[in-house]
Amino acid sequence: MAGQSATPLPLVVHGARALGLSLTDGQLRQLDELARLLAERAKRFSLTSIRTFDDIQVAHLLDSLTPVPYIDHLAENDQNESRTDEAIRVVDVGSGAGLPGLVLAIALPAIEVTLVEATSKKAAFIDEAISVLGLQNARVIQGRAEDVGRDPQFRERFNVAIARAVASSPTLVELLVPLLRVGGRAIFMKTEQAADEVRASGRALEALDSVVERVVEVRGIASLRNRMLIIVKKRSNSDGRYPRRVGVPHHHPIGL
Repeated sequence: MAGQSATPLPLVVHGARALGLSLTDGQLRQLDELARLLAERAKRFSLTSIRTFDDIQVAHLLDSLTPVPYIDHLAENDQNESRTDEAIRVVDVGSGAGLPGLVLAIALPAIEVTLVEATSKKAAFIDEAISVLGLQNARVIQGRAEDVGRDPQFRERFNVAIARAVASSPTLVELLVPLLRVGGRAIFMKTEQAADEVRASGRALEALDSVVERVVEVRGIASLRNRMLIIVKKRSNSDGRYPRRVGVPHHHPIGL
């Protein structure tokens, strides 16, 4: 494919090192196959406007790796505290083309990743990618986050909930926090406007009894200089009123 180097995913390898990550040859092969799938299926499945191989490496694969050190750290602490070998469960809400969920499943094979996507074409692509990549630790659910958050099978079942380019932070608080067990973390992948979004989320955080634990600026990767991670900790069981019915959290965020 045009634009590829003899070294597999050189931009991903370089960026991963800056994040403190060491990817195995097997993981790089899976990421390479995912990049190919994204490039080949982008138009047919209306996945993304980013379609060149180099751009996919940076804007999709590398960007999706940015939460890995923090999820890995949370997973290690959670297992130490609970003294259990149960797999850490991560849910990717509004997964779109399977990002970051598919990349997280590749980079962290010990975790279990559930990808939630409402659009049938995109959910079909994610399902195909899981099969092609041979991911035993990933599954896709076609549905709206509001409905999934009210389903007893998924409500308050996850250690980590994550969203990338989905909605404003007040909306994400309402959509993600009900999916978390008490003590779990939500990760919002944002840009340099993160501080403004944190300030706007006060009422939503209060309603869902959660707190912003930290805001992380991704450093050392010039191509991702605007990536920020807002990490929210859930403190108690979620009020049964949330999430509200489909569409309401987006159109009428709590406190706005």
